[in-house]
Amino acid sequence: MALIKDVPGKVNADKGHPDGQGAAGQYNPLMRPLAVVFRWLRYNRYTVAALLGLLDEALDATRFSLSVAGSRQELLSVLARNDAPVVAYSFTSLEAPAVAREIRWLRRQPRPPAAILCGGPHPSARPEEILAWGADAAFVGEAEESLPAFLREFADAERLPAEHVIQPLPLRHFDEYPPFAALRAAEKPTAPVKV
Repeated sequence: MALIKDVPGKVNADKGHPDGQGAAGQYNPLMRPLAVVFRWLRYNRYTVAALLGLLDEALDATRFSLSVAGSRQELLSVLARNDAPVVAYSFTSLEAPAVAREIRWLRRQPRPPAAILCGGPHPSARPEEILAWGADAAFVGEAEESLPAFLREFADAERLPAEHVIQPLPLRHFDEYPPFAALRAAEKPTAPVKV
């Protein structure tokens, strides 16, 4: 079963121009949306659902598109159809060796991603290790505010922010953040299932 999908909803409108050209430091409305693909792993399914919901509400749909990839083959598909997407991982220490291998593999691709972002328990505890694997940024702690801010800065500047270990920003009341991707609730893997 293929898991990759351009996930419809608020953040998936592609109103871009095919050449994707824009002036550095400012958003060009004719530019293609920045593609962000989340890697769906065994232990991060609910985290990805929460991050998709968060980004649906926090990001401008004309500037960002979101997708989910469940395998390396699906990542290759994303790389083939998007100019320089952002690949995002959230993982625990149990998945760290596999993620490290995959990051090194991604860097060797003919069309590598523009940025590889990592968050979750392992990157929070060992951000420098994550950067040594080849990731561009390691998010420490809760990223409900820092991840959208980082993505906006990256899209605005058309280059990676200078800081690579991203510290958490102050959070609003935790109940104000979406628990999962409500706009995507009818799709797998974006909504929790109660059994």
